[in-house]
Amino acid sequence: MLLILIDMRTFVICLLVMLVAPSLSFSQESDDSEVVLQKANEVLYFDPAQAIKIGEHLKHSSKSSKESLLTNLLLAKAYLIIGNYSQAIASIESALKASKEDNTINSRIDAYLLAAEIYMQLNLFDIAKKNVAEANKIAENNSNLEKKVTAYNLFINNQRIDRPSQIKFAKSILPQNEIDYAFITKGTSSQAIANTYLALEKTDSALIYFRKSIKNLEENHLGTYWKMLAFLDYGSYLLDQKDYGSAQKIFQELLVDAKTFNNAKLLYRIYSNLSVCSQALGNQSEFQSFRLKSQSSGNRFRNTNFNRDQRCF
Repeated sequence: MLLILIDMRTFVICLLVMLVAPSLSFSQESDDSEVVLQKANEVLYFDPAQAIKIGEHLKHSSKSSKESLLTNLLLAKAYLIIGNYSQAIASIESALKASKEDNTINSRIDAYLLAAEIYMQLNLFDIAKKNVAEANKIAENNSNLEKKVTAYNLFINNQRIDRPSQIKFAKSILPQNEIDYAFITKGTSSQAIANTYLALEKTDSALIYFRKSIKNLEENHLGTYWKMLAFLDYGSYLLDQKDYGSAQKIFQELLVDAKTFNNAKLLYRIYSNLSVCSQALGNQSEFQSFRLKSQSSGNRFRNTNFNRDQRCF
């Protein structure tokens, strides 16, 4: 089930290479850069490494603050997807710098909220709060932009959790694209509803929205990365239900794509869950193996992204 998008991902990457290569080789004009950037965004959630390669090339040839903002925003998303927070911060700070000279309010909102999301993951709450405040200023009196800030406050800023408001808001935006209000560290709108129902111990409702999220992602080919997050939370749900065999199967399938994305934090979660499944199913050798791999992934993530006084998990 998880691997259904492999052929689609391969097709998208090949198409990207065919369309993008001539632009990279023969032209640095603004129109060509926009086409290349669009293609990089299309492949972002299938192959972030390819998006990074294109973004890093474009970064050095940007001819305007708008190009710099959009290119660095792409890079920040791609680095966050692979779990490289230091590069994600460098890119988002460059995007924010460029945003001060650009009037594209949608992209400016995206940049400030992505910066807040990154800093929240690093437990740098004051910096995150400042970025949200800037996003609020830009969004004022614009209902569509205010929805983006509301989504952030409900699903990323967990200091004040209002579960009913989370569900009500998420349901109100579901008729739109599943990833319009998605967050790289949290997942899609349906996934947010499912996890909120879990927090309320309404497991039947949670299951409905996990399945809805996965179905939407499969039918609309929205990206391997989003499917990984959806299946990871769904597998965790099965784990909580003590359905260790089904959960183990999902986590084993997840490993294929997780290794490709090489996101140490995701790998930590998958290996940790697999160790729990193995122990519950009485396989001690697998339990020890997965436990060691989870520790290794956790250490790699900590050593790459955090100071000693910060916490990762």
